Amino acid sequence: MNRTVALLLLLLAGCSRPGSLEPNLAAEEGYFTGADSTRLFYRAIGRGRDTVVVVHGFQGNNQNYLAPDLLPLARGRTLLFYDQRGAGRSSPVSDPAQLG
Repeated sequence: MNRTVALLLLLLAGCSRPGSLEPNLAAEEGYFTGADSTRLFYRAIGRGRDTVVVVHGFQGNNQNYLAPDLLPLARGRTLLFYDQRGAGRSSPVSDPAQLG
């Protein structure tokens, strides 16, 4: 019983996240308008010379769930998160051929 409880507590501890890992990182967010007038929401964190483009999975999702785990990469780099077409804060898409 004690082993089970200890294992459960250890697993739950791995699920917790601090509120703000990197409070001093520069952040910018806004919208980019593509050639087809679709507005894509983006968030850039950090100001490093190298840029890491972060692409979230699953249509209908957004990039928010990735940021807390990837913030340590922003030290010395720029992380560029964006919401894909029809996802998160980007414009909805009426034609499924525009997704992807």
